Amino acid sequence: VDKRTSMLLRKGAGDVGLLPVEIQQDNRVLVDGEDIGTLQGFAFRVDPAAKAGDRKLLLAAAERHLAAHLRQKAKDVSMADDSEFSLAADGEGKPSIFWKDDLLGTLTKGRTLLQPAFAPMKAVAGLEGDALREIVTRAESWIESQLAKAMGGIVGLLDLAQPADVDGNVRALAVRLADEGGIAGRHYLADAIAALPKEARGAARKGGIVFGALDIYHHAALKPAAAKWRAALFAARDSRAMPVLPPESAVHLKTWNFANPSEARNAGYRRIGDEYVRIDLAERVIKKAHEARGQNNAFGMDMAFATSLGISEAGLKALMRDAGFRPAEAVVVTETAADAAPTDEAPVIEENTPVEATPAPEAEAAVEATVADAAAPEQTAPKETAPVVLTHWRWVGLPKPRPPEQRRPQASAERKPHASAKPKAKPDRAPPAPKPSAPPSALALQLAALKGLKL
Repeated sequence: VDKRTSMLLRKGAGDVGLLPVEIQQDNRVLVDGEDIGTLQGFAFRVDPAAKAGDRKLLLAAAERHLAAHLRQKAKDVSMADDSEFSLAADGEGKPSIFWKDDLLGTLTKGRTLLQPAFAPMKAVAGLEGDALREIVTRAESWIESQLAKAMGGIVGLLDLAQPADVDGNVRALAVRLADEGGIAGRHYLADAIAALPKEARGAARKGGIVFGALDIYHHAALKPAAAKWRAALFAARDSRAMPVLPPESAVHLKTWNFANPSEARNAGYRRIGDEYVRIDLAERVIKKAHEARGQNNAFGMDMAFATSLGISEAGLKALMRDAGFRPAEAVVVTETAADAAPTDEAPVIEENTPVEATPAPEAEAAVEATVADAAAPEQTAPKETAPVVLTHWRWVGLPKPRPPEQRRPQASAERKPHASAKPKAKPDRAPPAPKPSAPPSALALQLAALKGLKL
């Protein structure tokens, strides 16, 4: 009896389950020796070249066998170790969860940035019974554990906002910083920082918040794992593709295609001119500038650290300009420059926790000596192998942030009309006010008295 006759006999017997089904190592699905498709993760893709005459019989046999196979696969997912799961972009760039090489589902917008939802892929969502529940429960538990591991301190900012005995301004700052994934431009939080009493900053620092000159961030927010999850969380919240992140070891980027400053900040970098430097190291450069300045408005500074990071001269000028400094001649002058209005004092750059840096090999020696707790006393400087070259700067100050109401765009009614726009009709002029009458003359008064009239 040939194969086709055997198949027809089994079909007549009404039991397609008797047909042998095999899933090969390359995930090809064979039914009674016929290649009818591929199992890609939990999705079965039918090969359009499968024989049309036997297609229904073959598919019925495959689906019957695959149902049991996928149920067992779901159990394997539910019992898998954390190391078998991963976060990566799927074929469309969406932030997705994989088990081994199998796509389970994607991250989508949740209640907050730090509480994303998990949406199982179509093939997983089509599973019956406990299989779907087992996969979803395991994926959600893995997401929660990874967020606690990679962004635990940032999630902890929400805990800082709970106790009633914590200053309300500290709680407000913690919530806003958590909503930004642990990093925000100082100007964005200017109102929250201005409202924060100096004596309350200790509670903020204990919660891991670092007050930089240009950026406010949680000390754990710049770790590579945190940057990866932050990129995924923002992509899930905004329903967009995950951006490509720089190499984990990069502290300076000569060129990179960040879509906007927010994307660069989420990755942990600040734009300086046409290049980028990691936020914590940009703050180190600024801190060194303030240390060199002391109480003077003009000063000389050894920029060896900035140079060791790979920052160009143009990039350094851009960073220093953002931080309130301008290039100066070597002559030391004490009066403030007339072209800018400095603030009353330099921004206080407070850091309470060592920043974990992964420097580039050429910058490792310099970074090792400087990337440490800023609150700790400076260690003895290593011996210089080259003559110190000073660059000269003057402090002009950071502009005071405008109140929120002044930062809002003007209403359309207040905007200047376009030149081509038709002028609006002028409103009707109000009638002129009547002129006050002159007081009656003496002669008029006499005549009125004679007539017995009262004026």
